[in-house]
Amino acid sequence: MRYNILFVIQDNESVPVLEQTYKTLGRGIRNFPLLQDEQKPRLWCATAQPGYDDHLIPDREGKVLPREDGELYRDTFEACIESEPDQIFICTWNEWWEHTYIEPSEDYGDQFLEITKEYTDKWK
Repeated sequence: MRYNILFVIQDNESVPVLEQTYKTLGRGIRNFPLLQDEQKPRLWCATAQPGYDDHLIPDREGKVLPREDGELYRDTFEACIESEPDQIFICTWNEWWEHTYIEPSEDYGDQFLEITKEYTDKWK
């Protein structure tokens, strides 16, 4: 299981790559039981992520997904919702060292909590 969107979006790739990947994965997971003799339910869990920046961590390659004033987070939430997931993961809560946090901070205030509320209300 992967929960970080870096396995899909890297460097200069864009959110449409994530949208298409999520739609394909969601369809595959929902239809997978049709291919099995024994029907076992599957859950499609998509990931929304506010950004990523581990360039200051020793021994890391230094990948960066800029937050773009919340646009990356909004776009990844939209991709999640469009794929009709059973659950949405938020990657991640309190990962200060990867700069993926959504808690209030000096840099962002409560901006990412507000975006989370906006999109969880929309998804419901």
